[in-house]
Amino acid sequence: MQPIAITDKQHMTQSEAVPRGLELNVVIDRLYSFAKKGDWERIVEIWANSPAVARRCSRFRKRPSKYTFLHQAAFFGKKQACEILAGLGADLHAKNYKNETPADVASRMQHETLAAWLREISNAPPAPADPDVLPCSFQWLEAVKLKAPHDLLVLYYEHIITIPKNSTYYTDRIGRVLVGFHGSYDPPRGMDGAPIF
Repeated sequence: MQPIAITDKQHMTQSEAVPRGLELNVVIDRLYSFAKKGDWERIVEIWANSPAVARRCSRFRKRPSKYTFLHQAAFFGKKQACEILAGLGADLHAKNYKNETPADVASRMQHETLAAWLREISNAPPAPADPDVLPCSFQWLEAVKLKAPHDLLVLYYEHIITIPKNSTYYTDRIGRVLVGFHGSYDPPRGMDGAPIF
């Protein structure tokens, strides 16, 4: 696996890649500075190579502005980044210092299609605070079948369920894991034990 490049591509040297032992909060701060500049292609590439970094970015909140990565992606109209962040559990209702949600920011910047999409998905259950635990969903009609690339931890009400590596599971259209009664996921089942879809 390649090191995460967190410097300007034009001036990057091998020593400027993330050194061994660098704290993740430093990496997240650097990525946030890229987000503020609109360098979303680089950020999405880094997220693809480092899911742990992506998950932490999904919960990050800059002080004192209270902006999140989702606010920044909405500001620049970057739907792919918004989809990734929403799927990982970014707070769709987070408000910045202007009392704006990410949808409000997208609307202010005249990204109306993105703003409408963010409002449409804002009924998703709240995500856990821990970025290593994924949010669940109950949007059964949107089921997308996947294989777990590694063990997944998913919040289901007040419980955490584990989906083992290589297990089949389903997500909704924004990538949140579909979980049925008693934490069932392959397939999600109703109270009667029958598959929901």
